[in-house]
Amino acid sequence: MTICIRNNQIMNYSLLVTVYNDADYLPRCFDSILSQTYLPDEVIVVNDNSTDKTGAIIDEYNFKNIFSSEPKHEQRWLNRVRAFKLGLSALNTKTSLVLKVDADIIMTSDYASTLIDHFINNKNIAACSGIANMRQFHTLPRNGAIMYRRSAINPNDIREVYAWDRWTLLWLLESGFDVSVDETITYEELRDSVLTLREAYNTGTIRRQEQYPLRGVLIQALIQKGMKKVAFLNGYLNGKGPERHNLDFIRRYSQKEEAERLNYLMKRLGVSQ
Repeated sequence: MTICIRNNQIMNYSLLVTVYNDADYLPRCFDSILSQTYLPDEVIVVNDNSTDKTGAIIDEYNFKNIFSSEPKHEQRWLNRVRAFKLGLSALNTKTSLVLKVDADIIMTSDYASTLIDHFINNKNIAACSGIANMRQFHTLPRNGAIMYRRSAINPNDIREVYAWDRWTLLWLLESGFDVSVDETITYEELRDSVLTLREAYNTGTIRRQEQYPLRGVLIQALIQKGMKKVAFLNGYLNGKGPERHNLDFIRRYSQKEEAERLNYLMKRLGVSQ
């Protein structure tokens, strides 16, 4: 067992990867896991019915391989959230933290140990991540490589909704926990993650379900590219679905996010406040 020790405190962690036909990315992802300064107590890979060489690659690395029998859904996010919940249920109960890593992610060698420091220094942090793009605004931890406090997240609490990872982070904040983004550490994404028009529309719909204030939505629409601005606003204005969070919480959160976004833009423009 490898543990992370800071200020005479000990925190160990599990690492969870969910995969589906990711044979082209897995070797580099797995190598970055093994290159961590502090290794996880366990690595669990949830194989979501892959049909390529994914299973053989997992076996080569001798990681714990859990094969999901979940049928393929038209909405792929449903497979992803259920694979994540399946992996959480299979974790060693002795670890304090879990680092969820997407199959196309390459982490720096100090990635896990740097995140662990945040959990040691702040007992109220429930989720923390580095970033993939230094030129983007980050108000919530990034889901490509995110570490959770095990005591704060339970598989049964995770709602199976579109953008479930965002819902989970806002739910943690709504429950009184802290979340954090460390922009001093980065990870690389091997897969192109550009937002499609349909995804932009769905993102706008989520803001409607969150009861997000129109002012904040307009600001977020401005940073979308091309017709994605229109799709995002169309999703907000016409999207339907159940409310996702408490209205008072969303108002407080959106005000904080707007202030942080404005501060970020001012810094990018070199304007002192």
